[in-house]
Amino acid sequence: MRPSRPMTLALALAAACAPAAPPAMTDAEAVTAAAAVWDRYATALTTADVAAYLALYDPGAALDIMGQPPLVGHAALEPVARQAFATNRYTGLQIAPDWTDAVHADQIHQAGAYVETYTQGDRAMTDYGRYGTALVRGADGQWRITYLIALTDSTVSAP
Repeated sequence: MRPSRPMTLALALAAACAPAAPPAMTDAEAVTAAAAVWDRYATALTTADVAAYLALYDPGAALDIMGQPPLVGHAALEPVARQAFATNRYTGLQIAPDWTDAVHADQIHQAGAYVETYTQGDRAMTDYGRYGTALVRGADGQWRITYLIALTDSTVSAP
C-alpha cells in the first residue's frame, strides 16, 4: 500500500526537521580531546582548584578509586576533593594512555597508566596506577569525565 500524499509530505518534513546526527569523530580527534581533559585535570590538581576539578566531571559522574567507596555526582565528589587538597599538595600528573576509542561523536573511552606526585606533610609521594574512563561532550562542547576508575599499581616498588 502506497502512503497518501499528506502522509508522504509529513514523513518528508519530519525527516528534514530531525536533528542531524553529529559527525563521526576520528580516534586522533578523541586522543586530542582526552589529552585536553587531562591537561585541565593536572592544572586543577596542582593548583588545588576545587571548582575547576568539579568542572571536569559531568554532574552525574561516577568515580571509583581503589580502596574508597564509589562516588557519584558533584555533591559526593566535592568534600572528597576538598579533603584531598587540604591534606596533599599535588605536584604533577602524567597520563599514558594505552588506547583511546572514539565511541561516537560525543563519547570517548580511554584506558592507560598514570603517575601522580604530591607531598603529604613533609613526605614526597608518588602513586603509580592504571585507569579507565569514559568522557562525554556536553551541550556546551566541553568534554567531561562521566566515569573514572583508578587502581593503584601494586607491581611498582615504592621508592
